[in-house]
Amino acid sequence: MAVYASKAGRFKSWGDFSGKPVFFTPAGFMNWLNFIRIYKALGYQFKHVQIGEAAQGDALQAGTIVGAVCYTTAGRSLPSYWRETELRLDIKIINPSPDEVKKLTAANLAPDEIDATKVFSKDVGVKTILGVPLLFAYNMRADMPEEVVYKMLNWFYNKREWLVKGDPGFAPMGRDFVGMQVKGVNANRTIPVHAGLAKFLKEHKAWKDSWKIAGK
Repeated sequence: MAVYASKAGRFKSWGDFSGKPVFFTPAGFMNWLNFIRIYKALGYQFKHVQIGEAAQGDALQAGTIVGAVCYTTAGRSLPSYWRETELRLDIKIINPSPDEVKKLTAANLAPDEIDATKVFSKDVGVKTILGVPLLFAYNMRADMPEEVVYKMLNWFYNKREWLVKGDPGFAPMGRDFVGMQVKGVNANRTIPVHAGLAKFLKEHKAWKDSWKIAGK
């Protein structure tokens, strides 16, 4: 969550935005939906104000919105309209409070740490940004052979550092490949786990008996 720098003193946590006008990114898309589930987990009032992306900076300065949700790709790159906003005016990032982090973690929406200097070109008030990730999955058919999926996962796992060298967007996967699989399963409890992934996680002592394996 980002605010106009001159107004940052009014906000100490995400709860301070509850019921107040915020641009939660364009309505209906994944980042907007992500904050709906965040607010639901925290018990806050979601009051979205739809504006044109190019008007975000002006809306923050004018007070039409009190905050705007910012997002990155793999904790690195900003969308173009956010790059324009941060170049035009000074902003500050408001992180969730420790209590909010606990509630989000309990709801399987644990925030990830993002190095602010890798994302923004100017100081945004914090060195580490806490953001709730959207975990994209490579979805396999349940009847795909277990061994095929298992071999694929092992290849990616063994090549994780090499992948990061080719594209920094792979950094989260390179940093904690097994942990990312666990977060993905935890965030989607109603979706069965492929047998190949289950085998991989069991070998890495990361499997939970409460998870369901597809077809079993």
